[in-house]
Amino acid sequence: MKTKSNSKLTIIIFQICAVIFFLLGIAGRILQKHDYDLLFLGRPIIAYFFMICFLLSYSTEFLVISLLFKKTNKASFFLTYIILIPLTLFHIYCMFISLPSDVTTKMYKYPEFDTTIVIENGDDLFGDYSRIYETKNKILLKYITVLDGTPSPLGYETSYDVEIKNNKIIYTYNDDFDETVKNQLILEYENGHFKEVTD
Repeated sequence: MKTKSNSKLTIIIFQICAVIFFLLGIAGRILQKHDYDLLFLGRPIIAYFFMICFLLSYSTEFLVISLLFKKTNKASFFLTYIILIPLTLFHIYCMFISLPSDVTTKMYKYPEFDTTIVIENGDDLFGDYSRIYETKNKILLKYITVLDGTPSPLGYETSYDVEIKNNKIIYTYNDDFDETVKNQLILEYENGHFKEVTD
């Protein structure tokens, strides 16, 4: 009787953990959807965070179903794998093709502004990029814009120039097709936040 009670408690704990991981994954996805990220160990991690939370949720469900199947021998529990296995494999596939590799992140605190600029350089399925964020507390990042190019447009400090003028930060960098052509990214500081200025 005690063993049965312990098994039931174990299943309940696993189910609670699965729900918590799933809700954390949803919370991370909502943050990303609203252009926020989290800075951890010097790099944005929200994509890793919510994907890992979902995978932990699926894995915990696998354990729960295995325990239920072992205790009851009901094949109906086993049918849940028909949904969970493809979902997990698809999730793993999306994680490996979408998450960037060779990521470097640098923070730039300009004395003229209270907000710090964070530049993430890396490459993913779609090519090289420089992703620009802002942060006030070095934990929560707010996405501003992204620059595409080969190599990353703001990947090396020698590959671009920075000018601060009239409450704006102006990044001038080479065009990845023609080095004689100069491109500009203009970030305007207004009400405590940066925004990209487009013509």
